Amino acid sequence: MQKFCDFTDKVYKTFFYISAFFLAAMLIVCAYSVFSRFAGSPSKWADELIRFLMVFMAFSGAPYLICTRGDLKVDLTEIFFSKKTKLLYITRLIGHLILTVILLYLIFPTFEMAMKNMDTTTTGLEWTMGYIYMVMPISFVFCLIAEIKNLIQLYVLPRTAAAKGEN
Repeated sequence: MQKFCDFTDKVYKTFFYISAFFLAAMLIVCAYSVFSRFAGSPSKWADELIRFLMVFMAFSGAPYLICTRGDLKVDLTEIFFSKKTKLLYITRLIGHLILTVILLYLIFPTFEMAMKNMDTTTTGLEWTMGYIYMVMPISFVFCLIAEIKNLIQLYVLPRTAAAKGEN
C-alpha cells in the first residue's frame, strides 16, 4: 500500500503542472483580450476561453491539492479536541469519509450532465459543452483516488506498521 501512496504522490504532481499551464494560458489570453479591446477590435472568443481555462485550472488543481492535503480547511476539531487525541482522530476520520462519499456521489450527476450537453455548443468558440463539462467527473475521479490514498496513508499504514511492531 505504501507503493500505491508513493506512486500516487508522484503521478499527482503532474496535476500541479497542468493547472499551472492553464493559469499561464489564461493570463496570455487575458492579455490578448485586453490588448485587442484597446486596439479597437475586441475578440469574441477570448472571454469565453478565459472562463473555460479558469474552470480547467480549478478542476485540474483539485486532485493535486487533495493528494497533498493542501486544500483549504478550517479544522475546528483541533481547536476543540486538541488534548483529546482519540476524539480528534475519530472526527478527522469522519471528515475524510464524508469527503470520500461526496466525491463518489458527484461523479455520477456530473457525468450525466456532461452527456446531456453533448449536442450543445458554446457561442464564441463553437466547442461542445459536454466535453467542457466532462472535466468535472474526471476531476472527481482523480480527487476520489487521492482521498483514498489519504485514507490509506493516514489510517491504514500506521495501523499496519504498529501491528508489525507488535510481532
